[in-house]
Amino acid sequence: MRLLIQMLALLAVIWCCGGAEPFPRVREAQGSDGYGKIDPRNVEMVVSSRPVKSSALAVEMLNGHLRNLPETAGGKKLRIILGKAGDAIFTGSPLETLKLERPQEYVLKFGENGGEMTVYAAGADNRGVFYAAATLLQLLTPNGVCVRDIRDYPEWPLRFLGGYSPVETAQMEELARAKIDGYGIQHRYDWRKFAPGERPIYGKKHTYGEWFEQIREFRERNGDLVDFMMMINVCCGERLDASKEADVELLIEQCLFAAQYVQEIMIQFDDYTPSENGRFVFVSEGEKAKFKNPGQAHGYIVRRVCEAVRKAHPDVTVSVCPAPYSLNGHDAKSASNREYLDSLSRELPEDAAIVWTGPAVESAKISAEDRREYRDLVNGHRLYVWDNTSSMKPTPMEWWRTSFFPEMSGLDGRIYVNGHGFSFFWSRLFMLNANDYLWNPQEYDARKSYAAAFRQLTGRDMPEFVARTQDDLGNMQNLWDRAERGKIAGRILAREEEFRRNNLDFSRIGRTVKPVFDECSAEVKTGTVAKLPSAPKLDASGGDPAWNGAAVYRFGPPKYGSTVKLGYTPESLFVQFRGSYGKAEEEPTRLERDSSLDDGGDVFYLCLQPPLQNRRAGWIAVDRSGNLSDRMEWQPPANFNPQVRKKIRVFPEYWILEMEIPFAELAGKILYRPPQSGGKWNLNFARRNNLDGDASCWSPAPEQELTDKRYFGTVTFR
Repeated sequence: MRLLIQMLALLAVIWCCGGAEPFPRVREAQGSDGYGKIDPRNVEMVVSSRPVKSSALAVEMLNGHLRNLPETAGGKKLRIILGKAGDAIFTGSPLETLKLERPQEYVLKFGENGGEMTVYAAGADNRGVFYAAATLLQLLTPNGVCVRDIRDYPEWPLRFLGGYSPVETAQMEELARAKIDGYGIQHRYDWRKFAPGERPIYGKKHTYGEWFEQIREFRERNGDLVDFMMMINVCCGERLDASKEADVELLIEQCLFAAQYVQEIMIQFDDYTPSENGRFVFVSEGEKAKFKNPGQAHGYIVRRVCEAVRKAHPDVTVSVCPAPYSLNGHDAKSASNREYLDSLSRELPEDAAIVWTGPAVESAKISAEDRREYRDLVNGHRLYVWDNTSSMKPTPMEWWRTSFFPEMSGLDGRIYVNGHGFSFFWSRLFMLNANDYLWNPQEYDARKSYAAAFRQLTGRDMPEFVARTQDDLGNMQNLWDRAERGKIAGRILAREEEFRRNNLDFSRIGRTVKPVFDECSAEVKTGTVAKLPSAPKLDASGGDPAWNGAAVYRFGPPKYGSTVKLGYTPESLFVQFRGSYGKAEEEPTRLERDSSLDDGGDVFYLCLQPPLQNRRAGWIAVDRSGNLSDRMEWQPPANFNPQVRKKIRVFPEYWILEMEIPFAELAGKILYRPPQSGGKWNLNFARRNNLDGDASCWSPAPEQELTDKRYFGTVTFR
């Protein structure tokens, strides 16, 4: 309750600074925005004889706020009638016949009679009653009460926001006052450690059991003001093996523990499911023997959990986040992922929703067609969306910019907004900002909403330097040019003292920007890419005259050194690699494309980062045996696969690789357009010659990070 009282005092400060500002933005409001003069010390609160559970907290919240308002001489008595629509307390009032049919809907109606002002505050349900009180609180200012008749309800009925740390009672009250009705808690480390006595690494103050008891107490006292969701990623740590009954029983035991407190459990297979050659694969040979594909194995796990939870706690729902959880980002329509999703959905109970993130992992827009396509892949199964706006630029000061097709909220009903919850100031601000969109997307304005959320948290207008920093973060994260990025990063870091003087958290911003500044300030190698008069013949002899005009790069130890020749034509990039060696391979090993080559015998890496706004990089690796592996940043291997022409010859003391990479094969992936004279790319050449115990690269990088894009050099096309 202490935090709630602090927040109420803060609201009084907000109103001293400006007018009433209902937030999230209401749907319907009538009135002149004029103020009625009231006496905050002369208030009568009328509630039902059979009140909804949230009424007590609502009354306590309003009384606490009124006590913080200054005394007003000559102000009218304020009478507040608060209850559920249809309650007898509204008999004879303007709300006597009011019917509210939407979840969480509420109405505020003002009336005056001589020396008394009356506010009728009615809600459709437990949440609606509390939200009526929360909005009324925002209308009660030191200038008086802002007289506005309001009818309001959320677009999205269940708005899960979340983080990695559980929340305590004061934070639950803050969620309710902000009209956020769902909170997700992610256990995203060794799943086997999720237990009543475990102190979560993101919230070591209490054990899970102690955290969850606060949830129980909050809901027993206030009803369903906030729903809670426990999210367990069973691929973190030693992965759950669906063929081992002990593993499945352990997960069921964990979920039955959580189901005593939370209203939803999400079983997650995202990001950590093993994959090979662009396909998700089984955890064990036991799974392979028991199931048709990993999707069936995952569906089996969730079905077992659903059956156990439904029997013991029928009101608790179970959902699943699959391995291919985005339409295009995970190539969900590929043959292997179609098979995965088909088997998963057929194995799941009908009431277990499948979670997806839209067309991309971070989707700025979701259309009806996107939803239809993904839903078809899961045989029409129930969906709901996981939103990753918090990972979009400008982190860590991101604001909500995702949009959904209008009917989506009615089809899915709920959403999970990923984030960091109460972890730091800017993540709290983002929760308020996101909920503003989810409440009333028709009236949403990103910048105005962000500024209003800032006022809600601080009690003052957002300083201009905060907005400038937000813009600079976005530009820094969008730009490709190192010099420009470094300049912007330096500008942001120079504002640290200004943030501190204004008691605003800079630590998260600094942790984001300082590595960029260091990277862009570091000296990296530079070079050129020569324009070739003709395309070289790829015969791995090294003798074609067309290579004579290529730029030459040397790196590695003298004994087992490497030489790269680099050139281009309007259509293609040409690379010739020559690597000396001491130890010959015993027997060439043939591997499938995109197999991991890092631990192989002798591997050459071509690391490319053309000038894309998102600075996405791509890597092409070829070993002495001729195996080829390529990958593209943030994407499964199957989403890259450029058609590379190559030729390899192994000589007694060296080997030669010659490659042609058509620019058309990079287009739409890591390339916007073919290079022009004067254009720049970031790149590096690296080699892991494990047979001779050597690892080296052209632009210097730590041995364990040879191919990290932070260390790429810069080349200019001639």
